[in-house]
Amino acid sequence: MAATLKDIADRLGVSPQAVSMALHKPEGTGRVSAELRERALAVAHELGYQPNRLARALVRGRSHFVGLLMLAALDHPYVEAVRGVDEEAAASGYGVLLCNAHGRKTAHEQLQTFVENQVEGIIAVAPSNVGLSDEVLARKPEGVPLVSINREILAPNVYSILMDNRSAVQQAAEHLIRLGHRRIAYLDQTPPSVTRPLQSSVERREGYLAAMQAAGLTPLIVSLPSQSFALRVAESARIAQQLLTRPEPPTAFCAVTDWEAIGALRACQALGLTVPRDVALFGFDDREAGQWTAPALSSVRPAFHEAGRLAVRRLLGWEDGSDADVVRLDCQLVFRGSAPVPCSTLPPV
Repeated sequence: MAATLKDIADRLGVSPQAVSMALHKPEGTGRVSAELRERALAVAHELGYQPNRLARALVRGRSHFVGLLMLAALDHPYVEAVRGVDEEAAASGYGVLLCNAHGRKTAHEQLQTFVENQVEGIIAVAPSNVGLSDEVLARKPEGVPLVSINREILAPNVYSILMDNRSAVQQAAEHLIRLGHRRIAYLDQTPPSVTRPLQSSVERREGYLAAMQAAGLTPLIVSLPSQSFALRVAESARIAQQLLTRPEPPTAFCAVTDWEAIGALRACQALGLTVPRDVALFGFDDREAGQWTAPALSSVRPAFHEAGRLAVRRLLGWEDGSDADVVRLDCQLVFRGSAPVPCSTLPPV
């Protein structure tokens, strides 16, 4: 069993409060003699006492903790942001206090936890339709800086890190066009709220439209309901099968997420179509599920891991200031079997 302050106090014949002051208060403060401080340190070392870093830091006025508020499911790709935050914080000697408010407690309750632990900054990760101004800004501790990942917030003392969704989907659609496709359908997601649409979905749709317009092609957008992953796959498979049985069917699909693209792949398989020879597919999010389909799914990998690391660096360097209140990170296009890069364009080995 780990040694406690009471164990040290019993050995010295003083109160636990006196031991706490001796170990945690900076030298020269408080009513603790230098002799007691030395004895307490010696006994603590002998017993193998490990001080509570948070308690000690709070006494000194800095917690060396950042708060990570998850308003999104702890699922890919959002979990990549958690990994990035944890890695960068650990490298900087900071701890991460994770509070998950998705489908559980309200953001207000979670923010109270941050207040009690005096975090030095807050990182919020949320779907792009969550109103952080309602859930977070009105209740976050005054003076504590906030970095928002995936949702733009235009407010003082807030820094937003977003994915460049528009450019990523535009590049994906342009890749399909370079492969020779002229009838490219886009499987979209119906916004869960008319008043608060998914910011990321809007930007991805704009990217598809920009690519089609630049190539002089007619866009074809089909909106699917926002629901569970399994239902989205099933519904996109049904819609894609209808499109593929038209007199002039699409020869490629660009999808708002991997789930819709996987549904389109199922439709191709049901109709006996070969991917990518007959139909090419491009998804978004680079989920593991798409890596195990046959063929594997080409997808866009959003930079959530990089965003998590950048968020911590931004918080720790807050006093340095910055002209940019919003930054957009480039996403990576991952080419696999469903829409591969032609061999002729690959560099020589």
